[in-house]
Amino acid sequence: IEATGGAGHVATDADVASARDLLAADGIDVSDESAANIAIARRLADAGRYPVVIVSGAPAGASGSSPRVVNAADEHDALEQVRALLTPPLA
Repeated sequence: IEATGGAGHVATDADVASARDLLAADGIDVSDESAANIAIARRLADAGRYPVVIVSGAPAGASGSSPRVVNAADEHDALEQVRALLTPPLA
């Protein structure tokens, strides 16, 4: 990992709880593993980095629909877009 310029990061229990609370406030329930990825992404974004996080509950395409991509300026924009994807359209 270091040879290619990568790095590893560790999320504390408090980081994970905070990330789960952030997502839960928007109706998104995730595992601790997914919350840890969000926590690290928040830390990297706060440090001026541009992290990419994929949180999935099923293999891409398992639902019969195409995977969706969210391009967001910040975590608030990302949550708004994810919420829109998860909200069924009004009939």
